[in-house]
Amino acid sequence: MFDSLGQTSSETKPPSDLDLSPAAVLASMAKDGDPVPTGFAPLDARLRRGGVPPGRVISVGGAPFVGKTTVVADIALHVSQKMPVYALFSDEGRTQAAMRMGVMMGIPLEQIEEDPAKCATRLEEALGERSITLRKPDCDLATAADLFDFAASRTGAGNPAMVILDSIQTIPARRELDAGSEREAYKLFMQLCRERASGNGWIVLLTSQSNRASYSRRRAEENSVAMASFSGTAAIEFLSDVALVMSLPNESDQIVKVEMVKNRLVNSQNRLPKSFNVRYDSASGRMLEVDESSLEAANAEATRIKLAPAMSAVMGELAKGQELSGSELERRLKGRGPGTGTTSVRMAVRLLESDEKITSVYREGKGGGYFYAVR
Repeated sequence: MFDSLGQTSSETKPPSDLDLSPAAVLASMAKDGDPVPTGFAPLDARLRRGGVPPGRVISVGGAPFVGKTTVVADIALHVSQKMPVYALFSDEGRTQAAMRMGVMMGIPLEQIEEDPAKCATRLEEALGERSITLRKPDCDLATAADLFDFAASRTGAGNPAMVILDSIQTIPARRELDAGSEREAYKLFMQLCRERASGNGWIVLLTSQSNRASYSRRRAEENSVAMASFSGTAAIEFLSDVALVMSLPNESDQIVKVEMVKNRLVNSQNRLPKSFNVRYDSASGRMLEVDESSLEAANAEATRIKLAPAMSAVMGELAKGQELSGSELERRLKGRGPGTGTTSVRMAVRLLESDEKITSVYREGKGGGYFYAVR
């Protein structure tokens, strides 16, 4: 601070970490503390040093039923081996969250529903030294600030912890807080999360149905309108250190695409793609990564199943012993039944060739082209 003569006044405050040189910023990274693996492998692989340092905020966005809570419950189980976890599953409730965790720990869902008391004992034994506390969602203390205060009272200053806020669109930041607009409410909520995360050295994990997935696939002329609707909840992504967006699952294979739309903790050495694929595994109760080769194999198998009628029809025509051109095959099979349109017949021919069930030869001249016959 300077007085009217430009001299440093006696009220000058001591240096803080608010304003640092680039070199000092890099040096401060050493104070972040050891990163904590989340246990969600595709996420950890994309984070610097394989985990989340204390004092950070992770958000998971997407439509209902894409697997957000499943991912969060899985992370809670893993992290709770190293630090206490305090969670508010506001949308689906703590009963459903506890059941998810039970399935992940190897207890069949049918047994949980049939004898919950017996399974509670089994789950307690399976959890061992893990520490997870689930707050009742429908009560006066079901706010973000109250959960943070409870975690502070149980954990103590300077001790690590994770706070989970699931479905933040249903969780108020504080009691009796009138934030005005929806945009301001989200901003205050995220500011609270960042302050408590950095101030206490905790990891904050939250989910929301609000994210830019609603506009990312729109046509260019629609983006301005979609962006305007997104602006009210932009703070969720912008004030997160890591933000994931989960797409709706494909109808055929139930694959969910996950995009890392924000990553301040990027692992620049691995250079992994910003997106990856997951699918719900009923046996483990988890969302497991689907590698590209498996995905390609699954897509290829789905394509074969879809083209089975066309492949059968092509083989039927060629089995009559007559060599036929591609156009003649298309003409004969067109409209014969489901799956025998022009595109399907062409794809079926290519698959039969790759399977070495038919041969092809190219002839020049009028009426030429590729002709096919049974091998």
